[in-house]
Amino acid sequence: YQARRRIAFTLIPMAFVLTTTLWALVRLMIGNFELAKKSGATVELVNSITSLILIVLALFVVGRAFVALRGERKGTLLPETA
Repeated sequence: YQARRRIAFTLIPMAFVLTTTLWALVRLMIGNFELAKKSGATVELVNSITSLILIVLALFVVGRAFVALRGERKGTLLPETA
């Protein structure tokens, strides 16, 4: 994007991979949570909590990317963090 080239050929596969990964994590979280509720197993509960954390982290990264791109378009770049 910074080189002002077309980004659709990378953006479309990235969106597909992100969508399928998040969908799988949501299904895994729901399935493990229901299984943990029925049997009281702690492994499934830990798996569902871990899936939820991964979903939140993925959405955080996507949000940061949108904020960074919007900042570039306005001409105010975000400061780089170490």
